[in-house]
Amino acid sequence: MYQSENTTTQYYGDGVETTKFTIDYISSQGRCCQGNKSNKWFGYIVSGTKIPTSELVFCEFCANNYFEEGETYEEIETSFMNKSCNIANKPLVERYGISNRNTYYGDVQLNVNIVNPGDEDFAATCKIPGEKGRDASKHGAHICLIPSQSYYEIGVGISPTSIYSGSNFYYKVKAKTKDGRLIKITNQKGNTNFYMPSSKRIYINSFESGSSGKRFFFVATSQLEKYHGLEPSHNEESNIIYIFVDIFKRIPYEEPVRCRGYTSKGGNVAKGGNVAKGGGTTMRGGFNKGATFEAEGTLKLLKLQFNSLITKVKNLL
Repeated sequence: MYQSENTTTQYYGDGVETTKFTIDYISSQGRCCQGNKSNKWFGYIVSGTKIPTSELVFCEFCANNYFEEGETYEEIETSFMNKSCNIANKPLVERYGISNRNTYYGDVQLNVNIVNPGDEDFAATCKIPGEKGRDASKHGAHICLIPSQSYYEIGVGISPTSIYSGSNFYYKVKAKTKDGRLIKITNQKGNTNFYMPSSKRIYINSFESGSSGKRFFFVATSQLEKYHGLEPSHNEESNIIYIFVDIFKRIPYEEPVRCRGYTSKGGNVAKGGNVAKGGGTTMRGGFNKGATFEAEGTLKLLKLQFNSLITKVKNLL
């Protein structure tokens, strides 16, 4: 599995229209969540009890690829009008103990979505089902199944149950592929040195934020390419992404007073002094009221691995 080296045009060649790889196109082939267009519908089983599909329902693709055998059951009906897969409804699925969409590692949570070329819509993906997927998450690896020839995004955030989820906590994210390619993450102003509030998630969808020509695009190496030795040198490398997260605490500070002396009008005259000093890991923040940012959490390393639906998953680490 690999990603295009730079752009999809460079991989496929001039004249190839990659905007056709939309969610509707991929789901019509049965290669991702089918939304409300599934031919079959499945309910969920909890401790031997079948949850009615009127409460929780999954499309054929999600039921067959994101759950273990015996966790779902097929609903037999003559009409499936007004049904839509609930896999992307995080509060609903977690109410039933389903947490296969996210990996929670320490204080960090991570998930992956398939997105349209224009980024206007998404389809949820989940990590591989069973003990292998759960064990990977315990060790900080999110191994998810995404279809070949698809655009995707990575969602990173602070877990809502973390002690660092309060209003004074922020985080910074860095990322790179296993083959060493750096992912440039910037804010809307193009600045890489920014802090994200712990209450918000950051979504990364390109090797350089805001660059449509460097969007993440996943391609699985075919068996024919492997047989003839045509797979790229970065195969099995660029589909593994390392995520680094640092957590900071915002500490408001008072503007220091600098006195020239006493004046006839009385009082001390404050001049400038809008500089906060600190040692070690203390950093300046770009807030109007001023603040320092002190490192609170240790560096968190998550391993994100993509596996094609048709490729056998490798053993972790």
